[in-house]
Amino acid sequence: MEQMTLFFVLGGLLILTLMLASIAQRYHAYLEERRRRIERILHRVGEMEGLLHQMSGLPVPLEVEQILYKDVLARLNVVKSVHSRYEGIDRMIADAGRALSALQPRPLDCNFDEKQLETLIRTLGEVLWMAQERRFVSPVSDEERMQLMQIIALRRAECLSYFHQREANRMRSEGQLHQAVWHCNQIRTFLKENGPDNDRVRSWYRDAEQMHWEISQEISGHSDGSSSE
Repeated sequence: MEQMTLFFVLGGLLILTLMLASIAQRYHAYLEERRRRIERILHRVGEMEGLLHQMSGLPVPLEVEQILYKDVLARLNVVKSVHSRYEGIDRMIADAGRALSALQPRPLDCNFDEKQLETLIRTLGEVLWMAQERRFVSPVSDEERMQLMQIIALRRAECLSYFHQREANRMRSEGQLHQAVWHCNQIRTFLKENGPDNDRVRSWYRDAEQMHWEISQEISGHSDGSSSE
């Protein structure tokens, strides 16, 4: 009888040990999955904050910065919902909230260099892709999304047109006519492929075509003059 009792006790202890091991294994797997999820979220938050940092000092529309900070906040709140005691999460949420509240419209100053233009076009392009692919975590209605896409497309077209128009005029005044034509072509190509279809964009395109034609005539005149000599 004592042996039977001992058998049941040992069997019960074995079963309990296996159950506890299974629970511990599942809990460890849960913690690991939670860690990986938080890591993925914070990695994306870091990318978006890097995007905002690159936009610093550039004529980025207020709506773009607002949607990015709102999305950072939304992602940080997901982290808090997954792990309420995650170290530093309350501070990160508070910092992002203050940054969002402090945003102000930036003046439309397109007086920048080529590297800054490339940064502006690229960073706004990334936000445009996020809007097109619905990659925001924060709630964004279809109407808001479409409006944001139009704002981004117009700002990219405007800044690129201003920069290349300015450079074309400068090259033309310096007698570098072929380089001036290149700048005109940059405007025409970009607006044809990326510019929204509205009166302002069509006006910028016409201005670039007109300048392209004028400079081409000047180049032809120089060529004819050289030939006659």
